[in-house]
Amino acid sequence: MIQDHVLFIDGEAIIIDKPAGLPVDPPRDGSISLENYLGNLTFGFQRWPTAVHRLDRDTSGCLLLARNPKAHARFQQAFEAGAVTKRYLAVIDGVPEEQSGLIDLPLIKVSSAERGWRMTGDAKGKAARTRWRVLDAKDGRAFVAFYPETGRTHQIRVHAADGTVIVSLGPSYGEWIEYSKIPAPMRDAMVSIEDRRFRSHWGVDPVALARITKFAFDHRGTDRRLQGASTITQQVARTIFLSNKYDVSRKLREMVLALALERKFTKDQILELYLNKVYFGGGAYGIDAASRTFFGHPATNLTLSEAAVVAGLVKAPSRYSPTADAEAAIGRASVVLDVMVETGALTRAQADAARPAEVKLAAAPKQNSVRYFTDWALPQLEMLIDETEAPLDVWTTIDLKMQNAATQAIQANTQQEHRARWSASTATAQSARWWADAITCHRSTTARRRRRASRDRRSSCSSISLRSRRGTSPTTRSSTSR
Repeated sequence: MIQDHVLFIDGEAIIIDKPAGLPVDPPRDGSISLENYLGNLTFGFQRWPTAVHRLDRDTSGCLLLARNPKAHARFQQAFEAGAVTKRYLAVIDGVPEEQSGLIDLPLIKVSSAERGWRMTGDAKGKAARTRWRVLDAKDGRAFVAFYPETGRTHQIRVHAADGTVIVSLGPSYGEWIEYSKIPAPMRDAMVSIEDRRFRSHWGVDPVALARITKFAFDHRGTDRRLQGASTITQQVARTIFLSNKYDVSRKLREMVLALALERKFTKDQILELYLNKVYFGGGAYGIDAASRTFFGHPATNLTLSEAAVVAGLVKAPSRYSPTADAEAAIGRASVVLDVMVETGALTRAQADAARPAEVKLAAAPKQNSVRYFTDWALPQLEMLIDETEAPLDVWTTIDLKMQNAATQAIQANTQQEHRARWSASTATAQSARWWADAITCHRSTTARRRRRASRDRRSSCSSISLRSRRGTSPTTRSSTSR
């Protein structure tokens, strides 16, 4: 039973241990897939869960299922932002000579009626890089962990039959904004909170390095992660040339690249590159995408309060997202404003005049029946194409006018049925109250009649008794006198 494979469950997610041999998507031959078992994974919910990611047919392991559309969208954003790390564990015959390494093997998707869709090595395929590390070795076998570094990271836009974009998934990059067009509050806020000595250092900040070295010495042996020493130039180097893997070698390469960037580009050019490339959460890369995502307008119109909110996102995009935790975002924006005062970018009066709590966020898109169609259509892309880098435009046959008409008809019928049920229930309740009042009135009348009859009987009995005593007493006395 598929229920026996459930590892975790709450109101938003289900994690199952997908067995090997069970495909996530329906195969072409119509054989059994995970979809055949989703009805058994509702656990009291009416909606079936949906898979957030994919595992090959022959791969067993943890598979994340979302229990509602909002949770699915949030989990999908986490995958696209690289906030989720995948790890595959395997026992292999033989022990590698090295303890770790990189597998750079292009892959292509093939299909057969017997085995369905699967990935196989091919020099003409898409780039696929996976790092590996030996965890243990025994009896001529090795226990190895694999960490994939590539995956689908592009934007997908789904079009209706008339060309209208009905849903856009994946990362959003917005428009590239030149340095001169970036609002001054946005530039000042970012430099103040991320790298206050940006204008004076040569790519690597000696003061920050000294501070982080002291921190490392004071907390040696505690396994605490070191952070906060990267300059804006180093972050640009990491974003463009390196990965987010945390180790000493990556940090050294980051410093070397930062020094090279400082020699090649001006400070304004580096800051422009940074503001248009850094990740702000919600799938938004660059300040323009962030401004459109959170505030509904281009970055050229950012106010001081909005700039403080955006600048505060870089440290922890998911933690300080205004759509996820408005209170945390406001608190972080206040910190940004205080730091701007410390660096001289703002006066205290200007900072006090800013009102991050009054920033108006863009309205969240309403879920409608079209999303159910796209949730059905998008998983089929995995079986049709192998593209994982270039943006995709998916054209569908859905007619928005007909779909809206059908939705309105269903809603109108549902509302009418609801009103009819309400009227019927109201009438039933009124009728029940009328009968209850009638029965209560009848019982009260009956009780009053009984009490009146009881009083009449007691009065009659008293009268008869009195007359009886008055009538017999002389006779008795008369008989006695004789």
